[in-house]
Amino acid sequence: MSGNDTPAADLDARARSYLVWVVVFFLVPLVVFFSKKTGSSAEVIKHPTLVSLVESNLIVEGRIRYSGELREITGTYRPSSTPSTSPPVPFKITTRLSSALEENMLISGKFEVVDSSPFVNAFLSLLPLALLLAVLYVVFQLRSRRDSE
Repeated sequence: MSGNDTPAADLDARARSYLVWVVVFFLVPLVVFFSKKTGSSAEVIKHPTLVSLVESNLIVEGRIRYSGELREITGTYRPSSTPSTSPPVPFKITTRLSSALEENMLISGKFEVVDSSPFVNAFLSLLPLALLLAVLYVVFQLRSRRDSE
């Protein structure tokens, strides 16, 4: 038996293996989260600007995603009333909508309602808890193995 074949060395190797897996499980969701946030070059507009764009019929297309009381609205608009001279500008806003404004947006035919997947939302909301429980499990397993030696 060499010096590295002891139970303590085996425990250290398992600890490193668990640590690598925990890091991987933390990094994958973080990379996905930040890639979505930084990938968007949409202009963040204010509520009065959205109302003005809807009333002026400058919206090219849009999507409304419901999130409790708030609405996440994304889409594109033309910066001026001349349709062919300027390219559409992407926008996004998270705001509350009055029922009249929401009805006008939907009646215009330029907005569609996008339902985010409840399974994805449930997974993302439970992921931090699952990761925390996994880390606690690994820590207690390593501690109990160390105490039993």
